[in-house]
Amino acid sequence: MNKVTAALAIILLSATGSVAAERKWVNFDPSFYDEEYFDMASKKNLGKGKIKVDTLMDYNPEHGLSHQILGKSNVESIVLDCIKHKFKHITSTWYSDYQGKGKVTDHGSYLDQRWHSISIDDQMERLFDMICPVKGSK
Repeated sequence: MNKVTAALAIILLSATGSVAAERKWVNFDPSFYDEEYFDMASKKNLGKGKIKVDTLMDYNPEHGLSHQILGKSNVESIVLDCIKHKFKHITSTWYSDYQGKGKVTDHGSYLDQRWHSISIDDQMERLFDMICPVKGSK
């Protein structure tokens, strides 16, 4: 195997489910009807109170059709603004099985990357509490 082929093999292995298997998902909202998790190892400080983190949602088949159309789970990269208490979606990858495993059924970046406010009863409030080191304006 030459160096180019070996490098390509490493890149392809990095892009497969083997990377997802290494994640340590932490459930941040067990009360919501779908299971939501975040990966602490993906947490990246972007400066100025902003933190990027990967989240996972396992969809409960009793609560909607999303899992039947795109997949059983969805891994998203999001950015939290810990000072302004807002978040935005960056990328989304859907999987055929739970816990971000199985075949990738859809992947893309959000065209609309608006900031969304968090309400006190929102499931994202728990994620902010677990990820953000400072409390901003609500």
